Amino acid sequence: MCRQLPDFDSLAPLESCDPSVFVSGDRAEQEVLDFILSLALVFNDIKNIYWATIHMDAFAPQSVEEISPSAGQFAGMKNHLIRLLCSTLSEFIRLVRDNETSRSSALFTAVIGRCPAAQRRYWNDIVEVSKGGVSDESNDVRELLVKIRNNAGYHYFQVSALGEGYRHFISRDQRSRRRAYVSRGGSMKESRYYFADAAAQGIWEMWEGERMSDAIGKMVEATNGFLIYLMTAFAAIRGFAWRSETQ
Repeated sequence: MCRQLPDFDSLAPLESCDPSVFVSGDRAEQEVLDFILSLALVFNDIKNIYWATIHMDAFAPQSVEEISPSAGQFAGMKNHLIRLLCSTLSEFIRLVRDNETSRSSALFTAVIGRCPAAQRRYWNDIVEVSKGGVSDESNDVRELLVKIRNNAGYHYFQVSALGEGYRHFISRDQRSRRRAYVSRGGSMKESRYYFADAAAQGIWEMWEGERMSDAIGKMVEATNGFLIYLMTAFAAIRGFAWRSETQ
């Protein structure tokens, strides 16, 4: 049995259905099924990152101004998880934007129609966000997610943004920012380049990420709530029943 980690014992009982639920001989329908499969992976990936982010807080240093290897590693890891979360949300919005044919299909429309009214409204909002036709705050969040994804989440070749972030970080007069810190060990476990974490933190500050943290958090919760309903409705529309599995 898998060793229990926090919240692992909260999972609902195991169920299954015929694996052909995501397979079709019709090319157009298969594209819709692939789109829904991708949405399911978005749910899992957001959950993974969010889980790690929440449980990292149990190891937070007592003071944000603490200068120590453990405090530096905590800050760097927490910032990385936030960047991964932003990047995943950005990819989710792009997935919605780039699959207009699938999301406009009769199958997907029927699935959305089986969702509660609040979830249908949320889906319509996400579609509008993907097209840029929403409020200034929503557009600000979308643009931040894209910038984080393109410059600090995955694309390490965008070196100028990281350099700007580093210069921004050290320009603020705080005791923890007056030196470039490092742990020079002989292995990955013993080593960390805190100055690189500082550069990534500088990007987050430079683009006012903290100002939009609440909006991003609400988007995470709403997105995963919607996807839970979506997957339930999808199986029903496809005519596949879930079967309880004995463990």
